[in-house]
Amino acid sequence: MTKYSKFKDYMRNSFMQYALILISFIFILFIISMVVNLKLFAIKTNKSSNEKVSAFFENQYDIYYKNIGELSQNNIIKEFVLNKKNSTDAFTLLYNFSNSQGIKSNFVLLDKDESIKATNLYKANCGSFTNSIEVKNIINKLKKEKDKILTTTNRAQYNNGQRSNYIFAKCIADNDVIIGYLMLQLRETDLNNIILNTDADIISITDNFDNVIYSNNNNIVNSIGKYNPDMNSSNIAYINGKAYYTTINDNIKSNIKVITMTSIAMQQKFLIFGITIIFIIGFFVIILVIFLANKMTNKNINAINTLLEAIDKCANENLQYRIDLDTFEEFKILYDKFNNMMTKVEYLINKNKEISERKRIMEIKHLEGQLNPHFVFNVLETLHYEILLNPQEASKMLVSFAKLMRYSINYGSTEVELKIDIEYVSNYLMLQKIRYNKRLEYYINIDEKLMKCKIPKLIIQPIVENSLVHGMKDSSPLTVNITGEIVENKIELSIEDDGQGIEKKEMQKLLNILNDEYAMPEHIGLYNVNRAIKLMYGDIYGLDIYSKHSSGTKIVLKIPIVEGEDNVYNFSC
Repeated sequence: MTKYSKFKDYMRNSFMQYALILISFIFILFIISMVVNLKLFAIKTNKSSNEKVSAFFENQYDIYYKNIGELSQNNIIKEFVLNKKNSTDAFTLLYNFSNSQGIKSNFVLLDKDESIKATNLYKANCGSFTNSIEVKNIINKLKKEKDKILTTTNRAQYNNGQRSNYIFAKCIADNDVIIGYLMLQLRETDLNNIILNTDADIISITDNFDNVIYSNNNNIVNSIGKYNPDMNSSNIAYINGKAYYTTINDNIKSNIKVITMTSIAMQQKFLIFGITIIFIIGFFVIILVIFLANKMTNKNINAINTLLEAIDKCANENLQYRIDLDTFEEFKILYDKFNNMMTKVEYLINKNKEISERKRIMEIKHLEGQLNPHFVFNVLETLHYEILLNPQEASKMLVSFAKLMRYSINYGSTEVELKIDIEYVSNYLMLQKIRYNKRLEYYINIDEKLMKCKIPKLIIQPIVENSLVHGMKDSSPLTVNITGEIVENKIELSIEDDGQGIEKKEMQKLLNILNDEYAMPEHIGLYNVNRAIKLMYGDIYGLDIYSKHSSGTKIVLKIPIVEGEDNVYNFSC
């Protein structure tokens, strides 16, 4: 596939390619239409005509073949030949049979001396019959094969519409002695009437030696009366330089072949003419496409250049730049999309700034809480006694306190693995446990599959701290449970305590603050956690509070499943 460095070149060449494809498609359709036309109006018509003529001629052949045998055995015919009795009945019998057929015939009844006894031939044609070589040959054959029905072509020149090209002949025998001959000659005029009702241009009937019995075109008959067209393939014949589609039916049981020809010269001329016209039109279309492609490409390029200019301005931090140009509807939509995108970019930049600010505030507030002198004093004082009484436990405390302080002041990535944040919360709770001793119990139960998932840094500790500050009053013991699981493709981290809970009035006030995206409270860690989650992941995430006075509080953090650098919302960590 060719690669183009410029859109203009690509558009121009694309127009050219599509124009060539269109011309090729039209050419293919034209060829297909010509093939269909040839099959429907030449081949199909030709075959249909051949079947019609073949069926008719074969039927007539069967009738003549059967009846000449019956007539030669008829007693009326025999008595007439032997004794010249029943002449009227014999003539009527032969005349009625001849005239009742689809192809009428000339009948000739001869005695054993080959003299004509009865015939419907005109007197002028009787001489031609008597002198016919074919007649003499077939009589000689009948003498040798007196039980057979013989057929042959006939070239005797009859006048007055009695011309015949095919003869059925049979001996008339009495007690196995030849007493005469009966001949039935098919008339050419009746074949002509049948041929005129078919759609083929040329129809010929030959015997199995290609001797022509009938043809409506003498150009395919050679000097010795045989079928001999100029054939260059099995189905195409040429007559006087014109092409004809040819069907030859040589399956007739009488050894007769029916040949039908349909001219395809017109289709050939139309094919050549059509191809010439398509090439001429295609040439002018290509020239026109080249001209129009340049004009259209230039107009589109102007619109694209406007968009590129806008992108350059935005790349130079001019985020207030907007496109305003009257152009095509599609480019207007593109410009609107660009303008909307820049508006969203501005919004996201501002939103990101807010996220950063919220995160900074959370970490600063948390750091302030961790560096609370009272908290540090209590830890150091506890360490003093533990060093004297239990140096090993004091060492663990000191390590945990150091980790806690190091993690608090680390302003690296805003997201960490859940495992790291849980370690931080564990250190924090261990130090608080030392401070409150039996008044504080805590349990952490997190699904191990979640430990590699990313969560916002310092997102759990403010909730735990909130439980200690507000849940532990009047020297009452407090139990904190931290759990985590995947629910509906979300991570749900639950911090639950059995402390004092929240009164209904205070609960409503707290919920109002959490739902106000423009609130800027100074002393509510829950708001900062909730707002940071929503800004980072969307409004469907955040925290839910479940609390009842004197019955404890449960806070559920809902965050997306995140692994590595990308959010994979349908991924099971």
